[in-house]
Amino acid sequence: MPRDGLWFKAEMAGQRPPFSSGWIQDKLLAQGALDGLNEEARAILLAMVNTGGRPSEIANLTAVRRRETAARS
Repeated sequence: MPRDGLWFKAEMAGQRPPFSSGWIQDKLLAQGALDGLNEEARAILLAMVNTGGRPSEIANLTAVRRRETAARS
């Protein structure tokens, strides 16, 4: 199998450092930076910026889940 022998170095495991606020503002929230995205992709990206959620977590949310979570807060 082509993947035999592949592994990650121990120092690669763990958490990645967060993006700095400046980088987010300068790159992701800059004027026109999201112009190429459709409405759904733009909403997912903005939710990621605001919550720290992963794309798959946000994209798979339903309206019912969002209301349940908000009601618990």
